[in-house]
Amino acid sequence: MTAAPPCVFCEIVAGREPASIVCDEDLVMAFMDIAPATEGYVIVIPKAHVPRLDDLDDETGARLFTTVLRIQSVLRAVLRCDGINLLAFDGEAAGQEVPHTHFHVVPRYVGDSVEWLECELLEPRREELDELAASLHRGYVERYPG
Repeated sequence: MTAAPPCVFCEIVAGREPASIVCDEDLVMAFMDIAPATEGYVIVIPKAHVPRLDDLDDETGARLFTTVLRIQSVLRAVLRCDGINLLAFDGEAAGQEVPHTHFHVVPRYVGDSVEWLECELLEPRREELDELAASLHRGYVERYPG
C-alpha cells in the first residue's frame, strides 16, 4: 500500500516547501500562488491541516476569513486592481485539488483574460513572487500592525 503524498500546504507551513509569504500569523498563512491567473493572486490557508470547510473550528474559520478580507483590501490598495474574486473549492467535486481548506484571493483587472475556470496561467519567476509578496507584506503590516 502506498502512503498518500504529504499535503503541499502543510509542507509550506512547516518550511519544507518554498513559498512567497504575504502574512504568517498564529492560525493562518497567506502566500503567492505559484501559477497565478493574474498578478497578485494569493492563497490563504489555516496553518493546521483542515481538509474541508466543515472541519474548521469557529476561531480558525473567523481568523481565516478575517485574513481573506484583509488580503483583498491590501491587494486593492497596493496593486490598484479593479476587482477581486474570492474562491473556495471545497471537496473534489467542487474542483478542490489540494485537500487542505484554502481561499483563492484573485485580483481582477479590466480587460484581463481570466475566464473561470479555463484560463492561461502566468509563469512568474520565484524572484518576482518574492518581490510581490514582500510588497504585499509591507502593505499588510502597515494596515494591520501587531
